[in-house]
Amino acid sequence: MAAELNCEEIYLADLIQEANLALLAALKESEPLVKDDTWMRGRIRSGILHAIEEQTQQKFRDDYLVSKVENLESAVKELTDDDDTTRFTIDELAVILDMNVDEIRDVLRLTGDDK
Repeated sequence: MAAELNCEEIYLADLIQEANLALLAALKESEPLVKDDTWMRGRIRSGILHAIEEQTQQKFRDDYLVSKVENLESAVKELTDDDDTTRFTIDELAVILDMNVDEIRDVLRLTGDDK
């Protein structure tokens, strides 16, 4: 089933692991009393699809953050003199990038450029 649902958002080995976890969780459920093949496959499929959705959302968040970092780095390069002296404040950068100051500080902290 993991091989059938394989996609680029998540590694096949991770899908297999998610299927195993879904299987174990399904076996622990108290209802229904009789767990036939169709019910079990549905629970496993649901677990795999949930993992794919979660991974897809995480990739989107990661890509969005990478984009923010790249935009910030580009703006800082453009606004820095040739001798690497800064000629802008973080408040000015926030206005230029349409970001709030805390968000810029968070991105700088993430990249290690907050010093």
